[in-house]
Amino acid sequence: MGPLSLTNPWVLLGIVLMMGAVGVWQRDEGKNAERVVALKDKNDALAKKNAELAEVNATILRLQKEIRELEARHQAEMDNLEAELKKEKADNAKRKKADADAARAGGLVLRVPASVCGGTDGDRGAAPALGSTASVRDGGATVELPRQVTADLFDLANDADAVADQLRACQQVVLKDRAAAPNQ
Repeated sequence: MGPLSLTNPWVLLGIVLMMGAVGVWQRDEGKNAERVVALKDKNDALAKKNAELAEVNATILRLQKEIRELEARHQAEMDNLEAELKKEKADNAKRKKADADAARAGGLVLRVPASVCGGTDGDRGAAPALGSTASVRDGGATVELPRQVTADLFDLANDADAVADQLRACQQVVLKDRAAAPNQ
């Protein structure tokens, strides 16, 4: 029996220890291989999720861009509408002032039937103002209203027109706003 014989307890112990070491090493290699497979599966799943998220992010960015463009177009429309309304308001103010000035100067005359002025029963008012002339163009005798009354009536009508203009402007804004909203 030589020193390397299988009956030598030290050789047997060495063989058992080597086999144990190989077993431990193989077990660790197996765990590592399983871990690599599991990590590869997780990595593949994460890569798929990342691809899905990239698509979703691209869609979000596209939609945000579309919304910004829509908002910019809507703002441009509102700015144009505002400019139109300001111009219309300025033109109306000039026209209204010209009408009131013309009424005060006698260029615009309002006439009423002469019977409205009374004169016979005394409680309807006095005779027509100086400078007024009777007219029978429309089939009945009429009398010119005093210039101040005519100017006041034009001012009142102009105030009513201003309210109507403001309401129309509000309606235009609401209608354009509703037309710009895609889901309404």
